[in-house]
Amino acid sequence: MIDPARSLRPATPDDVPAIVGLIRELAVFEKLEHTMAATPESIAAHLFGARPAAEVVVADVQLADRSEVVGFALYFTNFSTFLGRPGLYLEDLYVKPAWRGLGLGKAAGEHGDQQHTGGAQRRAHGKGHGDSWVLGRRSVGRRG
Repeated sequence: MIDPARSLRPATPDDVPAIVGLIRELAVFEKLEHTMAATPESIAAHLFGARPAAEVVVADVQLADRSEVVGFALYFTNFSTFLGRPGLYLEDLYVKPAWRGLGLGKAAGEHGDQQHTGGAQRRAHGKGHGDSWVLGRRSVGRRG
């Protein structure tokens, strides 16, 4: 459970600079910063343009004098031809190191899953699926 000083919410256009900063941190963490081409303009266009390609949930913490975005989860819908139904793909999930261990990442992952596919209950009833890959410093895994 997340306490009132920490929250999850859908990203807004005002969050784009923070999201790009977190993407950069993720790229450095994964030693892939040389591949990062995302800019505030490209992220804003693809998340908040006429035809959004993905959605982002941000983890927000309330500090004494301000609010700060400390994590994000980026999702997009996909479609399984074999299952014949849509699902949800978790592309990236990142929380700043200082804020890890508080349940923000887990909550962000579950939030998107529940919002889009109804979570495990809907998948159990054959109405959706979720996919993600865990890369880098953890072993590779898939959730389906």
